[in-house]
Amino acid sequence: MHEDLSYSLFRVVTLNILHDPPHLTWSRRAPLVEAGLIALQPDIVLLQEVAWPDEQATSLAAALQVGAGRDFRAHITGLFATTGWQEGLTILSWFPCLDTSELEFPGAEKFCQRARFVINGETVDVYNSHLDPYSATRRQQQITMALEWTTEFGDADAVIFGGDLNGIPSSIEIAPLQRNFRSAYEVAMGKDPDRIIDYLWASRSLDVVHAGLSLDQSDRDDPSLYYPSDHLALHADFRMKREDLDSMKID
Repeated sequence: MHEDLSYSLFRVVTLNILHDPPHLTWSRRAPLVEAGLIALQPDIVLLQEVAWPDEQATSLAAALQVGAGRDFRAHITGLFATTGWQEGLTILSWFPCLDTSELEFPGAEKFCQRARFVINGETVDVYNSHLDPYSATRRQQQITMALEWTTEFGDADAVIFGGDLNGIPSSIEIAPLQRNFRSAYEVAMGKDPDRIIDYLWASRSLDVVHAGLSLDQSDRDDPSLYYPSDHLALHADFRMKREDLDSMKID
């Protein structure tokens, strides 16, 4: 996928990996998540509900290093909630990372992280977020804050905004994203699934080549383990728009 750096695609995946419920422990689900991610052969992975500080993040990076043959690194941020529950966000990638930052939403145990990668000579800011699952009003406030935050890094050549946003495509809180970005799944498939709450949004400087849903397979050896997580993985293939270079290509 990466031999011709001027025109190559790169694949982004987002997945809420489900923070270690008692009946579906991580030790049981980890092989399914690892196998599913390796099968996708991603370049960037956005993870939500990661055990923090790094138990799941580093193990998944290590699995991808072996299974995908790339030097994946885990860019981690986390929040210790007052309830004692620890939740983290992680971006995994083998692309060179120039810098990272994070935004904590006030009054809520949710937040957003950003990592700037160099991809085919261009800078791409990747945002990973997990929004409030209980209040549409708070989600709307959080998306507004996150979009304002992205303007602080307006020199990026391209932007991808993804994660578990806990709002369906028709919900009012998703509308600001629709004005600023394009849903990769909608561009590739014509329509977002009606009940989707996980997204990959892309700036118009990116072409969306393909998108799909995956990690929907149960464990063949354990019928009680239906899926790797309570979310499906969403993946999309992108490439930088290079109209000027394309026009110079000789058939």
